[in-house]
Amino acid sequence: MVPMIAKGALTGIVALGPKVAGEDYAEDDISFLATVADQSAMVIENSRMYAVEMERLDELERLDSLKSNLLLTVSHELKSPLTAIKTAADLLEATEPEPEVPPEEGARPSPRSRLLRTLKSGVDRLERLTQESLDYAAMQSANPELNMVSMDLDEIVEEASGLLGPAMRSRNQEFTLNVADEASRVTADPTRVERILTNLLSNAHKFTPAGGSITVDIYSDEGSRFIRISDTGEGIPSEEQELVFSPYYRSANADGRQHGGTGLGLSIAR
Repeated sequence: MVPMIAKGALTGIVALGPKVAGEDYAEDDISFLATVADQSAMVIENSRMYAVEMERLDELERLDSLKSNLLLTVSHELKSPLTAIKTAADLLEATEPEPEVPPEEGARPSPRSRLLRTLKSGVDRLERLTQESLDYAAMQSANPELNMVSMDLDEIVEEASGLLGPAMRSRNQEFTLNVADEASRVTADPTRVERILTNLLSNAHKFTPAGGSITVDIYSDEGSRFIRISDTGEGIPSEEQELVFSPYYRSANADGRQHGGTGLGLSIAR
């Protein structure tokens, strides 16, 4: 008998009967059988490890699917009450009684106004988080629904930048769009592209100082279309450039209270 050993553990035994010719097994025979036993043991061990790894992958996929479904369910369930709270806050703000005496310059708003402003700010942040959670879950879907049509990239960029126009102007930020000849026409899902561009431009706006500039270049190279977004912000440290695409990751340079991000924008963009 020859033991089958892999990684110091007994995997099996090779048992041999007598030779047909009735001869004893030579040392070369035993050495050859030991080699075959060792290799067989490694094959069995590798097969076992492969089966374990496949089980782990199946479990991870199941957990990831549960996570995405939970994210979708919670986000959907939050949208209606958030809309109701925001509507109520708007109505309360609209019914704010006018002061009998005009407030002096620099006077603080009333406690009621400050509470309403805080409430609306919190609801706005939750709405952004809810929408970005839905977007992220949709992007992670194994079979995402895509509406592929012929579209102009420059039009989508202008729509996305238009949403941020007031915010950019309030900080005196300059926006420039450069489109190379015949580089704008592509076949893609307009909703997905606009969502990605909105997240990237929003990120550029938040981290570009007042008076800075944001530039979008649309160009082609070897038959492919490219969109490059650059700004005059401080940039992302080299050691964090891959990490920032992880869900909910926040750069050490990012102040969530100041910029109001959710940590999902770049994950969705990727």
